Amino acid sequence: MSGFEFDDRRFPLVVVRTPAEFRDADLTEVFRRFEANFARRERYALLLDTTPVLHVPTAKQRAMISTWEKAHVADTRRWNVGTALVVTSALVRGVLTALAWAVPDETPRVHVATAREATAWCAARLAEHGLSLDGRRSPGP
Repeated sequence: MSGFEFDDRRFPLVVVRTPAEFRDADLTEVFRRFEANFARRERYALLLDTTPVLHVPTAKQRAMISTWEKAHVADTRRWNVGTALVVTSALVRGVLTALAWAVPDETPRVHVATAREATAWCAARLAEHGLSLDGRRSPGP
């Protein structure tokens, strides 16, 4: 598989599935898609499915990701209500969770084993912000 799958058909749920191996051009394209998403000026939850990953990004690619994240921190804080990462390895989930304690993310983030768990968590985060998976405003309390 090449490239990221960026699916916003269920907006405000945005689902991104990573490729098995990252290419610089893939990262550039997914960054462009996120920037277009920010331009919507609407809150969303992100489900990031990393299950296809076979190789971690290179040092150059990690730097690309870090640079882009720093440049877009205000948009991320404003529009992203939370991110659920699907990570099949319990060990990797534990390491990521520990890292998040040491270096908190800009928005709430959870590391889960399945897309079902991730979807449920994203739905709950959206509901906290008065949104539902179908994009409608949730009724008030």
